[in-house]
Amino acid sequence: MPRFESEEEFKSRRGDGFGTLPDEEYLFEVISQVEKTGIVHPQFNPNGYPSIEVSCRPIAYADDPEAEIVDTDDEPLNPEKYINFFLRPKSMGFGPAGASKSRRFVAAVLNLPVTGSLDFDWPDLIGKRFYASTILGDNGYEQIDTVRPYKSKKERTRKSRAPSLVAAAQESFGDDIEAEDAF
Repeated sequence: MPRFESEEEFKSRRGDGFGTLPDEEYLFEVISQVEKTGIVHPQFNPNGYPSIEVSCRPIAYADDPEAEIVDTDDEPLNPEKYINFFLRPKSMGFGPAGASKSRRFVAAVLNLPVTGSLDFDWPDLIGKRFYASTILGDNGYEQIDTVRPYKSKKERTRKSRAPSLVAAAQESFGDDIEAEDAF
């Protein structure tokens, strides 16, 4: 006789067999993308528009990259763990609340301004890193919530080495210029 778990059992299991991520911010890497057509989901794709399933692997905590990621049971996270994010190409624009979630996701992954033009091919997402917070959805699975771009240590170092306007002026005009005079 088949047995199907109750809603309570399902929610207590909360996950996909790989452990459940606590609601925190992580550094993710895109590991794959697959184009889907005709898949209807009542909440995310009620009309069955073509979508892109982007699989993302958590690789570090955003605020502590050296720490081992643990699941909600304090067990080391399975290294095969991933979260899917579904993009709808028809929903890459702007609405009354601003940029769509799909657009914000792609802009963060590609490290592009969300309000600018986004010119890319879907496979360009693979291998890219980004920061994202996760939440537990009503369906009992983690979802990517807010996203922000990842800047490599090299990119951050390059930017921090750029001389400030005051430093550049002092280099050009000597110590005669004071920081207060620069404004």
